[in-house]
Amino acid sequence: MTHSGAPLSLWSAPLDVPASLLMELEDCISPEESDRAGEFRQALDRDRFVAATGWLRRLLASQLRGDAHDVRFVTNEGAKPSLIDSDLRFNASRSAGVALYATSWTTEVGVDIEQVRDIADVDGFAERFFSVAEQSALAALAPTDRLAASFQCWANKEAYVKGLGVGLTVSLQRFDSWSSDSAHSTVDGWTIHQVDAGFGFAAAVAGTGLSGWVPPPPVSLGSLKFDPSTGTIERLSGEALGGSPEE
Repeated sequence: MTHSGAPLSLWSAPLDVPASLLMELEDCISPEESDRAGEFRQALDRDRFVAATGWLRRLLASQLRGDAHDVRFVTNEGAKPSLIDSDLRFNASRSAGVALYATSWTTEVGVDIEQVRDIADVDGFAERFFSVAEQSALAALAPTDRLAASFQCWANKEAYVKGLGVGLTVSLQRFDSWSSDSAHSTVDGWTIHQVDAGFGFAAAVAGTGLSGWVPPPPVSLGSLKFDPSTGTIERLSGEALGGSPEE
């Protein structure tokens, strides 16, 4: 298979799935992940965690041409996961019933997705987390646009920080990640792009070497076919997706 040459790939997945599919996804996760799933008090939260983790393992297995159970993770001090013995980078985020993933063979990546929901004090939220320039840009918007814009700004910041792998040790107020007149921004060599994650969601992806790249809509894993015998995912047309750049 020929590598597409794209710096990274974006994927989405539904988390509220039929029981039969949930069982298939649960079969992909590790015993440790299963234990973690059991810690959720609400069944919905547990099922969404299982689905998000199972989808991720399927996706990474397809990229590595292996078995989902053989995918092994390690996390750094900032809690960013990475793969053991592989150059494939990835990042994942989930909100409500949707997960967003990014994979790349060439750049570190960070993604974030947020369901837009009511905030009692949007201005107070902005003062706590956004830079002065971002606060000014938000205040200049019509009141009806500020809520969605604040979630987009937050998603941009989260994607960048997650890409760095430093957790929340970086002050979110100290860098500009969003403006109202551009779908991307640059911070210390990283480019942060807004991602179309569908109505009611704000999403972003961050990476290096992405200045001339335009993110396509994420490929929905729910619309693909998974072959456990080969560890690959395919479009329903039979076109294989994923794989290493050498293939």
